[in-house]
Amino acid sequence: DEIMAWWNAPPLEYDGEHTVAALSAALEQQQRLAALRQEWHEQGLPVVTARMGLTRGQVLAGNLGSAQRMKYGLVGDSVNLASRLEGLCKMYGVNCLVDDMVRSAPGVSECFILRSVDLVAVKGRTGATEVFELVAKQPTEAALTQTRSAAEQLAFSSDFAAIQERYRKGHFSETLEALDAFESRWPGDKPTSILRSRCEALIESPPGEGWSPMVQLTEK
Repeated sequence: DEIMAWWNAPPLEYDGEHTVAALSAALEQQQRLAALRQEWHEQGLPVVTARMGLTRGQVLAGNLGSAQRMKYGLVGDSVNLASRLEGLCKMYGVNCLVDDMVRSAPGVSECFILRSVDLVAVKGRTGATEVFELVAKQPTEAALTQTRSAAEQLAFSSDFAAIQERYRKGHFSETLEALDAFESRWPGDKPTSILRSRCEALIESPPGEGWSPMVQLTEK
């Protein structure tokens, strides 16, 4: 089952950026769920996870249905893309994915750490969508000097961004070397193993001049 939530439809007065509010809500929910998972584990209950996909764009919003059955809802390409991003979380082994429209929204880069995970064409689309993992809130200067985890989260994002840059330029052997170093620091990362498999396949069978780092996905 899925739950759809939206911000700024209908337009409301809000002292802040709606995209920042949406990402803050996603992080807070994941943090609360992590705490609950620990409690449930101690009680012998099953593990519960939640995947989230967020995008930003124009939609048709309003009352949908008929006189017999009606609801307020949204329809549009952005709604479909958000659903695709949620589904991709399972493929990449992450909790929350967003697209470049979210990453480039006002206030986002100042408030959050995002990691570039892949460049894909989701099912039903032909254009490229850069996919980012929502990692954490941007740490304060004090947090960077006082806690190791804040600096680790920044390095986790920036190091993988550098790896993606090598890969997208077609430097597959260099990418593999960088992935070895990344994996020694952050083992068990699924986007790392996915990118490693691609590099190994491309080294074994080198692509032609028209190679693109974009991956066409055939499943939702």
